[in-house]
Amino acid sequence: MKIEAIKSDWYIIALFFAIGLPVTFSGYNYGDGLTIPIWDTIVYLFFTLSLAYIIVYILFPIFFPKKQIIKLFFWTLLLMIIFGIVEMISYRLVDGRPLNELMHYEAIFWAISSSAENAGILIGILLGKKFYDAQLDIQKKEKQMRDSELRRLKSQVDPHFLFNNLNTVDALIDSDPKVAKSYLKHLSMLYRYLIRTKDDEVVPLDDELEFAQNYIYLIEKRFGSAYQFAIDEMSSSQHYFIPPGTLQTVLENVVKHNSGSAVDPIHTHIELGDDSIVVTNNKHQKQKAKPTTSTGIKNLSARYKLLSDKLVLISDDEKYTISLPILNAVE
Repeated sequence: MKIEAIKSDWYIIALFFAIGLPVTFSGYNYGDGLTIPIWDTIVYLFFTLSLAYIIVYILFPIFFPKKQIIKLFFWTLLLMIIFGIVEMISYRLVDGRPLNELMHYEAIFWAISSSAENAGILIGILLGKKFYDAQLDIQKKEKQMRDSELRRLKSQVDPHFLFNNLNTVDALIDSDPKVAKSYLKHLSMLYRYLIRTKDDEVVPLDDELEFAQNYIYLIEKRFGSAYQFAIDEMSSSQHYFIPPGTLQTVLENVVKHNSGSAVDPIHTHIELGDDSIVVTNNKHQKQKAKPTTSTGIKNLSARYKLLSDKLVLISDDEKYTISLPILNAVE
């Protein structure tokens, strides 16, 4: 743990003394001149600032991170006694008062009381600020880590996706150039969306549904009627948000793990639930399923955990159902 005196700390210290010094000056009889008030103020400033600095910026970083609270308390108390006694001696030397008043055990309690009164409030303010600064720093680092992890997860696109689609375009160019042109257009729209939303944590559901339509078009052109999709009308979907690429991940999962045909197609239904998008499909698992990668449902669940406390729910019974929580623009 490293505690340093930064610029804002000095602003607080200056404000503390700006408020405290007028109170100190108000207790003097200025008929005897300004010498004693000025020297008393110098003593007050020196011992208050020195004690606060040593406790906050030296003792706390040494003992607090190691949870050595007893040692911290001992050294703090010892310093308060030493500084308090020396401070009272200094006041008496300035004021011309005798020192024999300090030659008994009660001087220790006077010293602690003097140190606590002069430096205690400043120490408390500085420590409170340091803990607040530490919390802000932790939150900033957590956000940076979360943003970094989100970018990492979003960048994990299945490398086979582009390869398979380029192969489809290549085949269509020879058999049906017009369809190949349309296919390439939808593919470019899909990648344009991925690039546009690469830095977004969430996107409007309307945008994601439009993206899903382009992705469905690619699937239907590649596999014909083997995979069939139905999307319910969602009139108020512009008020909802989900992570970008969510529906692509789910639809990709359907194709990856199920073998459809024109005779026995895989039906996928997308509907709006109370607080989630629900995607359901019948199952016909492939005999030799492709090995799963981190770009699938596990990846999607990890993104949701980073964005909110809402979970992706999966039911794998007669049909496969996945519920994708709807998010606010700022969770």
